[in-house]
Amino acid sequence: QWDGSNSGDVRSTINVSVLRLMMGGWVWYENFEGTVMRVYVAAGTKVDSTLKVANKGFFANKNTKRRGHLYLKIVAKVESVDKIDPSEVTEFLHLIGRD
Repeated sequence: QWDGSNSGDVRSTINVSVLRLMMGGWVWYENFEGTVMRVYVAAGTKVDSTLKVANKGFFANKNTKRRGHLYLKIVAKVESVDKIDPSEVTEFLHLIGRD
């Protein structure tokens, strides 16, 4: 969602698993142009907080190459047990010393 200003800033949401929010790490995000990028989420990131991805928004105006920023609001993705990514569970168990 464009913020309506000439800054080129874009606001959107990103779904992050509860385990990834606790552990931190990289998550994939597909932006408004269809480009897939990795975004780093720090361990302990709170739900509803906002990540700033510099220079990944819209072009501020067509005469410059400067882009606005992309702001991603964190949404917790709560999966049923059968849909949890096994690699995240393995990583979590390793982090807490239960592997």
